Amino acid sequence: ISYLSFKYLNKNNINKYTALVISFLMFLNLTFSPGEGYPVFDSRFIGSSFILIGTYYLAEEKYILSSVFLALSILTLPTFVFAVFAIFLITIYKNFRSQKNRVIEILLSYLFIFFGYFFYLLITSQLDEFLRLVIKFNLNLSGVGMYYPLTFVLQSNLYLFFFFSLSLLYFKKLHHKFGENYLVIMVWCICAIFHLVLTGPRFYQYDQLLIIPLSLIGFFSLYVIFDFLKKIKNCNAVTKIFIIIFVSIPLSI
Repeated sequence: ISYLSFKYLNKNNINKYTALVISFLMFLNLTFSPGEGYPVFDSRFIGSSFILIGTYYLAEEKYILSSVFLALSILTLPTFVFAVFAIFLITIYKNFRSQKNRVIEILLSYLFIFFGYFFYLLITSQLDEFLRLVIKFNLNLSGVGMYYPLTFVLQSNLYLFFFFSLSLLYFKKLHHKFGENYLVIMVWCICAIFHLVLTGPRFYQYDQLLIIPLSLIGFFSLYVIFDFLKKIKNCNAVTKIFIIIFVSIPLSI
């Protein structure tokens, strides 16, 4: 997943070392889960990985493969539908006027996965069990058991939320610079946060919903930071001193 993230970010041709740093940070986050201290290969990690693979193939303009992996993420955890549906709408909007054949390919890919899985459950007599355990059981979990406060999730992933906030603040600039690559990741981040808030974190590792998309958005937010540093470098000495004092005061309090 870290290697694929590096390849995806490196497509933007800004700085391969920045892409390397972000993919390495993602590797550390995924390897050393805050609550467990070791990798947790649960449905949240697997589903997020499928979305990343789908997003990667989307950037490669391999729409059938992209749609297959995005559809598979929903099968690992139905609530991934928030992120997948948002990415689906972006893709359809992009291709609807000029590439209607491509829209049909995308739709057929989703339908192939969903109907294929439906018939698999039907043939293996697992459909009733799927509906009771995956759908009905999870819908009835609201308010059951102990939920970790969302502030705890925020504290555990503080720098990731900093990346997200900075990228959101400079949305227009980054969208103009990176186009759809940035837009898809930002939409995924928003949907992942919404997903976590809606379903509620019952275990430490539930923050794996956020690690991949918020790490990826860090690449774009670092571009904003580097751009800011370049402007400081070109400033006169008085302005530099003022900026240093302005930044230092909150840190010293």
